Amino acid sequence: MAVMAAPAPPRDLASICLVSPCRTAVTEFRLTDSAGGTFILNTALVPYADEGRVNLFAGEIIVIAFPASGVNEPRFVRTAESLEAGPPRSLTLRLAQSAGRADMDLDIQSTLDMPVMFDAVLYIPTPRSMGERRISACLVAANGLTRQTWPYPVATMVLSNFRAATSAQGDCR
Repeated sequence: MAVMAAPAPPRDLASICLVSPCRTAVTEFRLTDSAGGTFILNTALVPYADEGRVNLFAGEIIVIAFPASGVNEPRFVRTAESLEAGPPRSLTLRLAQSAGRADMDLDIQSTLDMPVMFDAVLYIPTPRSMGERRISACLVAANGLTRQTWPYPVATMVLSNFRAATSAQGDCR
């Protein structure tokens, strides 16, 4: 007779925030589109990092760290005022828009002694809705600064599937 595992109970935001630090306030931010228009958006009260995923909004700088055993379980350390090296085995992430342009930069300062990769979902504002773009194989250099850029505004991104790098591919694809 096979023994079936019961499905995990659904998790609500309050129970998630008891375990993983969540944002405590909704913050308004603005992004410029390619025609010079402005999107007025808000952050959400979601965790910074939970179950292997990292949530990053435009204008934020956060520090995440990894256990000594690997890079598959990022945990939130703190928010930051500038892009600087964090504690050992960490990444400092900044998602920012280029001044006066639609272009977005994801800057990552690593204190890991090995290159890592991750996948991401970008949420792109449009005049009528929020578009989504899935990317994979983003490479982060060991002990240094890595920059990824996109020629359009990105409101938020969810980074996941952190792993040791298996190739020298540098750009997200």
